[in-house]
Amino acid sequence: MKYTNLDDFKRALVDFVDTHAQTPEEKSDLRARIAIERFLSRIDPHEAIVQGGTAVSKLLPYSPYTKDVDLILREEKVKQMGLDKMEPQERANAIRAWLNDKVAERSDDYVKQECVMIAPIMDLKAGFPSTKAFMVDEIGKDVFAKFQVDVALQNSYIPIREIQAQDLLAFAEVPNPTISVMAPEYLIADKVTLY
Repeated sequence: MKYTNLDDFKRALVDFVDTHAQTPEEKSDLRARIAIERFLSRIDPHEAIVQGGTAVSKLLPYSPYTKDVDLILREEKVKQMGLDKMEPQERANAIRAWLNDKVAERSDDYVKQECVMIAPIMDLKAGFPSTKAFMVDEIGKDVFAKFQVDVALQNSYIPIREIQAQDLLAFAEVPNPTISVMAPEYLIADKVTLY
């Protein structure tokens, strides 16, 4: 981290957002993209796979903005936590605790994140989200962004690729996270079969 105190980092971050986004909507989208990248930096790529629009945005730098994160907990993590044996509300609470443990692990980027609300999906179907998590990203005492994480449980083989994120905080010399994403050909096939 280039900045030794929070105030200098916040000023540099505001300058970065103002320089790279013109309209209020573009600024909001960029703030959310930064918050999502900071979230993904806290998720162990051996525990979860990123899919959907978030995976596409990490594979293709000029892809459309996505407002949520689609995350698949890997089968080993599902079994370790016993998520496949839980009732929907119990599973949602366990996922919330896991998310809050994950986002609390890092402190080298001045970002504080928290899962503030969780909603179980009652009719769990294999491969579909089981839980919606609502995240708040703060820098200092200020809310920087809010975003949603849809968490699914892995139920079959998913080809993955480990990649580097877009490095949105390179200006601050914050380490670029490695994330596991669904392989591009699988992402495309997944979208085609949905429609």
